[in-house]
Amino acid sequence: MDTSWNQTASFIEGRISQLNQTSNEAAVRATFAKMRRGLGKSPAASPENWELTLQGVPEGLTGRGLEPSWGEWAIHISLTLYSFHQQGKSLQAESMHEKGQYLGKALQRLIKTDEESPRIKKRFDQLVTANNLEEIAHYLRGIVQLLKAEGYPLDYSALGQDLYLWQNLATRDGVRLRWGRDYYHRISKSASDENKKQEMENL
Repeated sequence: MDTSWNQTASFIEGRISQLNQTSNEAAVRATFAKMRRGLGKSPAASPENWELTLQGVPEGLTGRGLEPSWGEWAIHISLTLYSFHQQGKSLQAESMHEKGQYLGKALQRLIKTDEESPRIKKRFDQLVTANNLEEIAHYLRGIVQLLKAEGYPLDYSALGQDLYLWQNLATRDGVRLRWGRDYYHRISKSASDENKKQEMENL
């Protein structure tokens, strides 16, 4: 059974934990600055980040040819986005990686009024209808920028898992479906909670 998607998530979790536990904050900030320069680039075009994104990668995730493997792409995108998200924030007091803060859940936190809903849904629709990994990375960066402005975290190990599975045509629609379920389930839950609140106020 192929568990490479799970290895991808575990590797990303370990790298972020390693960064969070580093006592030399200046060194970590320098690492993040290098990582951010890899945003929007291929893993092959970011040699300054290979120590973080390639060293210690499990054998099953390492590419064999001239193109980055699925695992290498997923790790690269996730860690460069995380470095962007964490910029200007304390690792100890305000970590932008939080387990369980899945993509759909994070997007829903951005909707605070009915007027904001179409804007966030447009971002979501662009992401789920993207046709290649470069588009996915582009739209994710826009979403992370919104989360960063609000100080809302994201589960980057789960995102890496999704990015790995998205590259497989056999599981791509399943990833999209999972994002959709999470996004719309939370919309329904929020609407239900609001209806219950109004019912209680009318008693």
